[in-house]
Amino acid sequence: MRNTPTFAGHPGFVLLKYFMWPLNCSIEKAARLLGISSLHMQGLVEGIIDVDNDLAKKLTIVFGRTPAFWTGLQTKYEAWVSYTEAKSPSVVAEAAEEVAKQAVAAKTLKDKFLTPRGITVEELAKRLRLPVRYVRKLVSGSGKLYAALADRLAETFGTTREYWLNFVPRKQLAMPT
Repeated sequence: MRNTPTFAGHPGFVLLKYFMWPLNCSIEKAARLLGISSLHMQGLVEGIIDVDNDLAKKLTIVFGRTPAFWTGLQTKYEAWVSYTEAKSPSVVAEAAEEVAKQAVAAKTLKDKFLTPRGITVEELAKRLRLPVRYVRKLVSGSGKLYAALADRLAETFGTTREYWLNFVPRKQLAMPT
């Protein structure tokens, strides 16, 4: 038996390459069909948003297969990431950078933008067209800020995209979009 996991792409990329592209389905159309925001869909195909049970059920209804297929892709991807990160000597440094940037992004978002303007997490979620639970994670420091979200935050708060990209870990910015 082999203990090394085989390469597994992120479920969002698999969705894009094998389901959306053959159907000529745009991110916006897929988001509408799935009942999620286009920003959430963009995060999924970029590999930032994970497939949970709820999303797996929606994917099954729209694109077929079974919920177990979609969650299985997520599990295989996570196993591959864990395996490759364990082999990488810079894993600890990258993880520390990511956690630090998430914490600074959360504090900045809260202290400089939400509190002074009296904006609640629920209001921000509505403005960003994202699930409240995701925005709650973002504001608490446990959610990830990604490139597509930087655009939406810049638009919402009248800042530049680059301002928010400073909070995105380098390895995420290097990912193809």
